[in-house]
Amino acid sequence: VACYWLSKNEQALADFEKAIELDKKDARTYTALGVLYTKLAENEQNKKYIQLAQETYQKAISINPNYPSSYYNLALLESDKHPKKALEHLNTYISLKKDADGFLLRGIIYNDLKKFKEAIIDFDEALKLKNYDPQIYSEKAWALFKTTQTQEACKNWKKAQELGSTDVVTYLDKYCK
Repeated sequence: VACYWLSKNEQALADFEKAIELDKKDARTYTALGVLYTKLAENEQNKKYIQLAQETYQKAISINPNYPSSYYNLALLESDKHPKKALEHLNTYISLKKDADGFLLRGIIYNDLKKFKEAIIDFDEALKLKNYDPQIYSEKAWALFKTTQTQEACKNWKKAQELGSTDVVTYLDKYCK
C-alpha cells in the first residue's frame, strides 16, 4: 500500500498481486488493487485498466458481498459512462454503510440524470452526516437552482463559499445579486 501512496505503481501492482497470491479471499486487497487500476486508467488514459478495475471490484464483491468499499469504488468508476449501473452499486453501498460520500456521489449522479428532487434528498442526507463539506452545499445548490429554487440555491452556494469553496463565486455573482 505504501508504494501506491508513493506513486510507485509498478511496485504497488507487484505487491498487490503477491498479497492476492497469499490470500485469495481478501476483498480489501482486491478493492485496493481496483483503486490502483482506476488510478492507472486516469493517468495513462488506458481502457485496459478500466476493465481490470471493474473485474477486480467485481471479484471483491463476489468474495465478500458485504464489503461496502468495493461497491463505492465500482460506482465511482462507472458514474460517467454507466450512471444507472453506478446507482445500483451506490444503493448497495448505502444499504451497507450510510455515509456522506455515498449520498454525495448518488446525488451527483442524480443531478447528472436531471433527477433533481432525488439529488436534493441525497444531499440533505449527506449534510446530516457531514455538514462542513462545501461540495455538498454546492451540489445541492445546483439541484435547487435547476428546480427554480434560486433563493435556496443562493443560500447553499453562500454556505459553500463560507466553508472555503472558490468554485461557487461565479454562481453567486451571476444568480445571487
